[in-house]
Amino acid sequence: MPRLRARSTHLKNFPATLASVARKQGVDGGDIEIWFGDEARIGQKNKITRRWARRGTRPSAPQDLRTASAYIFGAICPAEGKAAGLILPWCNTEAMNLQLAAISAKVAPGRHAVLLLDQAGWHLTPQLDVPANISIVPLPAKCPELNPQENVWEFMRDNWLSNRIFTCYENLVDHCCHAWNKLVEQPWTVMSIGLRDWERFNQPPLHGRKRLSGPPEAIIASHLAPLPSVSPGIAVTSPRRAGAITGNEAGLKIRATRGSSGPGELCYRVRPLATELKSAMRGRVLPRPVSSE
Repeated sequence: MPRLRARSTHLKNFPATLASVARKQGVDGGDIEIWFGDEARIGQKNKITRRWARRGTRPSAPQDLRTASAYIFGAICPAEGKAAGLILPWCNTEAMNLQLAAISAKVAPGRHAVLLLDQAGWHLTPQLDVPANISIVPLPAKCPELNPQENVWEFMRDNWLSNRIFTCYENLVDHCCHAWNKLVEQPWTVMSIGLRDWERFNQPPLHGRKRLSGPPEAIIASHLAPLPSVSPGIAVTSPRRAGAITGNEAGLKIRATRGSSGPGELCYRVRPLATELKSAMRGRVLPRPVSSE
């Protein structure tokens, strides 16, 4: 299908796109902030969402037929937990210029923002006044799943904006401002909703890992990787596996030693192994786990 091919092409070419932006802007790849932007219309004809209620009851939800509405222009940087937003009465090029200025003010000094947007007319028009520290990259058409900002709208509606009656336009704007400010105060929520594997430029993936084959003990040993606990910019080198791994009939016991190599101390962790262990056991019964030493 064309939509799936466009999505696959975007994911495949995204690192090359970021590298091209970094070269064009004269910045290092690590100095790029990835932002996602979108708009949501909130009106007096509000949505009804699920709510907790006592078993056996069917609670009622108010419904308004008036038509006053406003637009939330929102953008998030999941890697940094940052968000920038405006509540505006219209959704057009002038409003988008104001949103770009708000995003530009949130970008850290010396860094460059890559802003991913859908292909709405006011996102790609040449009349936009794009700040020098922002580059706009369009997302494929009909692929809202590639934009985490869509999930932010869903979260805000489910928790702060639905099942409510807005008495007037000013009351509607107040509710939108309150909801957006609550999101900004929760950077961990922005990161939880917005982080994706494919957006992490020059960083290890969050979930996807190369599958390994072999006994569970060998898989665990290969996943035992050092985590440097030193300040950024200090290089720490050490063997990949420095801990002692044992497996016995009672279960899998892991002993990870702590040591130092170079200027900083190293600690060790075992990454999640659910997929690899399931593939490795192949009919074997996984022994009862024992606590780590």
